[in-house]
Amino acid sequence: MKYLLSLFLAASLLLLTSGCGVQGTPTPDPVTVSETAVNKMSTVVALATSQASATPAPALAISTPTPSATPDQPSPTSTRAPVYRQVCLPVQNPPPGGLSQPGVIVLGGAQARLYALKTLGQPATPLGSPGSKYQFLVNVAATSPDGKEFMYLEGWPDPKGYIPMHLALRIIRSDGRRRAVSQPWDFRWNAIASWFGPESVLMAWDVAYKGRMTVVDPFTGSAHDLAPILPNIYQSHLPGTQWDNATSAVYSPDQNQVVYLRDEQVDPMYQMVLWDIKTKTVLWQRVDRGALGHTPEWSPDGSAFAMAIDTGKGTNSQDELFLVDRSGAERQLTDLSSSGDLAVIRGLTWAPDGQSLAFWLDYRHAGWAFETEQLGILNLATGQITLYCFGSGSSRPVWSPGSTAIAFEIDPVNEPSQTILLDLAGESAYLLAENAYPAAWLKSP
Repeated sequence: MKYLLSLFLAASLLLLTSGCGVQGTPTPDPVTVSETAVNKMSTVVALATSQASATPAPALAISTPTPSATPDQPSPTSTRAPVYRQVCLPVQNPPPGGLSQPGVIVLGGAQARLYALKTLGQPATPLGSPGSKYQFLVNVAATSPDGKEFMYLEGWPDPKGYIPMHLALRIIRSDGRRRAVSQPWDFRWNAIASWFGPESVLMAWDVAYKGRMTVVDPFTGSAHDLAPILPNIYQSHLPGTQWDNATSAVYSPDQNQVVYLRDEQVDPMYQMVLWDIKTKTVLWQRVDRGALGHTPEWSPDGSAFAMAIDTGKGTNSQDELFLVDRSGAERQLTDLSSSGDLAVIRGLTWAPDGQSLAFWLDYRHAGWAFETEQLGILNLATGQITLYCFGSGSSRPVWSPGSTAIAFEIDPVNEPSQTILLDLAGESAYLLAENAYPAAWLKSP
């Protein structure tokens, strides 16, 4: 669903020259779940952990690669068991009194809304302002640094038909109140890259502008451009890449460093590059055949970034997770190739406490095997991967503010899409809503 909404946003922007139809204004609705979606999984907890993975993984040596060097590729074997723990849980209805998890979840879909987890079952707060028709919550959305506000792009048709779509930035608090936004939406922008200060939002321009960004104050409308020279930055005839932030560059929270995708027309294979803006030097680079779908993610404290890198050969994908600090020192976090299986990773996201990474993992024994995508969580302290039996994930996982739970969307076969809340401490799963996806998890007012 996430990708459909991204495509819908792109299509809506193109409607500037083609016009669009008017749809009815959605109304608030209570949370509803189907009986067929509840308890459809049997209670199975299977441990697929090898003896080697049952103990904390030793710290991996950190080395700084020479920028021009080609990294060594791992040699897969087929003699070791996968290094992960697998847990399969039944999906339950939330208890009548709501969930103990604090906070408010922003759900997108036909009716974008706010759900307070302790009052589930009551009518939700609609996200759209009066008269709005569309709320875009993918790529053009961000959570405030204090975790209590959510910014998104809203659209509605022009009543006179002169302009097919009006677009404006909106901010809503976790208590349902709205804040006035003075900054208008610029149609040259492609995404909200990040909200990194109380009054500083980083807007990404279309890829045609070669990594250009604008820092805006959404409350006063003041703005200044970041127009760094990123050598040979990737450009495409399509709007953005497959990265989660719809750009080909990801800035550190202090804006002094940027990870970007180098153009494959310059290098034979895709190159990921860590660029220091002040010194105008390459601190790290690596070949990544799957770079178009691997979004770098800076840690909450901005000290390093994590990303998946395809280390495979030939036509087989073999993604591994890596951590790269600000000096360019690299650490490999996973060894998925040790069992000889193929791996594809997407939707990588940090826990707010910086201790865990969540992602979707397609892990199979052969390239032609049936897709077996599951939700994975990596504990950085122990190196332990836990795979949960929730397949076919659509949206990027969303962490709770306390890093104790995670919400995500799945697309069951022949059933409506579902938003699931996974309580990590209690190893319990709850069905929050159908035909919806989680966009953010805000702190309680």
